[in-house]
Amino acid sequence: MKLALLLVVIVSAFANSQEKPGADQESLVADRKKQIEEHRKQHQAAVEQARQQTLAEPNSAEAHFKLADTLKEGPDTEDTRKEIERSYSRAIQLKPDYAEAILGLAMLRRFKREERLEAIQKAIALKPDYAEAYGLLGTVHLGPIMAPHVQNEEEAQRAARAFEKAVELKPDWGDAYMGLGLSNHHLKNYSEALEAFKKAVFLNPSNILSRFMLGLGYVRLGNEQAAMEQYDGLLRCADQMEIDSLARGESPDSNGAKTYADLLVKEIQKRFLKK
Repeated sequence: MKLALLLVVIVSAFANSQEKPGADQESLVADRKKQIEEHRKQHQAAVEQARQQTLAEPNSAEAHFKLADTLKEGPDTEDTRKEIERSYSRAIQLKPDYAEAILGLAMLRRFKREERLEAIQKAIALKPDYAEAYGLLGTVHLGPIMAPHVQNEEEAQRAARAFEKAVELKPDWGDAYMGLGLSNHHLKNYSEALEAFKKAVFLNPSNILSRFMLGLGYVRLGNEQAAMEQYDGLLRCADQMEIDSLARGESPDSNGAKTYADLLVKEIQKRFLKK
C-alpha cells in the first residue's frame, strides 16, 4: 500500500526548461514508453485474471480483495475507484474480520478522518502486527499538521508513535521512515528526524520529499557538502520525472523534484554564501 501520495507536501511548481529533448533523452524517453506500455498490458492482464477469479469463486473474500488490490495499481479513475470500493466491501461482507480489506477500504479518499481512524483501529485490533495499519494511522494523524504554520504537538506525537511501530514491524519501509521524520521535525526533534530521513532516502532514493527534508537537515547542521549531495539527488530525480512525463505524453512543466531542488538550493545559498 502506497502512502507516499498521502504524505508529500504540495508546493507551487517552478517553470522548467522548454528546450527540446536531446538525442540521449529521446532514447531514454522511447525506452520508458516501452516500459510503461508493457506495464499497462501486464496490469490489464492481471486485472482480467482477478475479475475472472471472482466469477469463478464469488464467495471468496480473498478473490474480491485481490481484485481490489490489483485495481489500485492501475489508473485512478472514477469507475476504478467504485469497483475497488465494491470489491473491498464484498470481501468484508464475506469475511468481517478481514483486516487487510478493512484497511484497504479505509484508505479510499471519500472516507472522513474519524471513519478512517475507526477502521484503522479495528484493523489493528484484528491484526496487531499490521505495519501498514500503523503507517496509515500515522498518516491520518500527520495530515492536520502538514499545512504551513500549523502547530499541533499532540497529533505529531501520535503520528510519531504510529510510524515508530510501523518501522519496527517493517524495517525496510521507506515511506514510514519519511512519516517518522516529518513527525519528529514538527516536534523539533531534529536529530531523530534527520536519522529517519536518512533511512527513507537509503530505502527509496527517488523519494523527493525525504531528500528535500534531509537536505534541510544538513543545512541546519552546517554541512554544506551533504546538503549539496541531496540537491544533486533531487536534480537526478527531476531528470527522471521529466523523462516519465514525456513518455506518458504529459507536460513536464510541473516537476516536483525540480521544485524541491530550487527550494533547497535557496536555503543552501542563504546559509553558506557570503554576503
